[in-house]
Amino acid sequence: MTPPTHLPIPTVLFCVLAPCVGLTQTARPSDLFTPPAEFWLRPGTGVTTAGDFYGPSSPSATWAVSQWNTPENLPPFKDGDSRNGSAHVHVYPDHSYTLEQNGQVLSCDRNYATGFKDVHEFDLFVSPNNAQKAQYPQAVTDAPAMLGTIKHLYHRITLQPVSVQVMDTACPVTRTIFLTSVTLGDPSAKQTLFYQLRLGIVEPRNGRLVTTLPQPFWFAKGHDQRSGSRGYYGYDDSVTSYGDAAARVGAISAFSLDLLPRLTAIIREGAASGMDQDLSHWVVHGTYHGEIIWGHIHTRTHWSGFALAEEE
Repeated sequence: MTPPTHLPIPTVLFCVLAPCVGLTQTARPSDLFTPPAEFWLRPGTGVTTAGDFYGPSSPSATWAVSQWNTPENLPPFKDGDSRNGSAHVHVYPDHSYTLEQNGQVLSCDRNYATGFKDVHEFDLFVSPNNAQKAQYPQAVTDAPAMLGTIKHLYHRITLQPVSVQVMDTACPVTRTIFLTSVTLGDPSAKQTLFYQLRLGIVEPRNGRLVTTLPQPFWFAKGHDQRSGSRGYYGYDDSVTSYGDAAARVGAISAFSLDLLPRLTAIIREGAASGMDQDLSHWVVHGTYHGEIIWGHIHTRTHWSGFALAEEE
């Protein structure tokens, strides 16, 4: 299986392999995680709420695939490939990877243990192994970046939405989102921020597929309605906030961004809902990227070139 045609990883704002002109050795950006190359599988919460990782593409894998609200767990990787009727992950020799979801059997909505009812959201993400699963090979390369002490938080990622197909529009919401995300923790205030950056949204409208990116919004302000967790904050941003265009089906988009100014502004905005305003308390402890689908839609994306680096 060969990867979709894709461009070389672009030159970006920060240097990883060679010294950056004009920067001292101590000022060079530092990668927070090893790049994704091989993956474990994380059981989907649509099937079970707990469980160890399983079926890796390599025992030394430092990243994992999350399949949240999946109709069925993916089988163990075989020759870099894991596939069932609802999802498909393929890892290529060049360490790029394809994520694919098929929502044909998805219900339109879902009831949660808290009594909250929502549209059925099916996520297929990849994320680095960290201290929450300390028994597995770790992707963490440095101490967590503290927002109060760093000058930049550089993020790079390349995405090609390969295909999107709508089977029907029987569900009120039929849509796919391509996104990347950073998670931040504040142990002092026992708060967590999920910052999700939408790179593109494709949905049917008036009989055709359209690409959109709506205005940013808070999807949680201190409380997660699905789990009942407190201290939970979530913000959906759009890459247009950085002046970039949305990713389009069939095209290759290489994003290179400094996330720190937006994260700082969002935390300041969150003061109205009780977010801790001391930036030195907020640390980057995770990241994820991939696809979300709602409704009876089939989507496939190709990813490469991930990096997340701090500069102090």
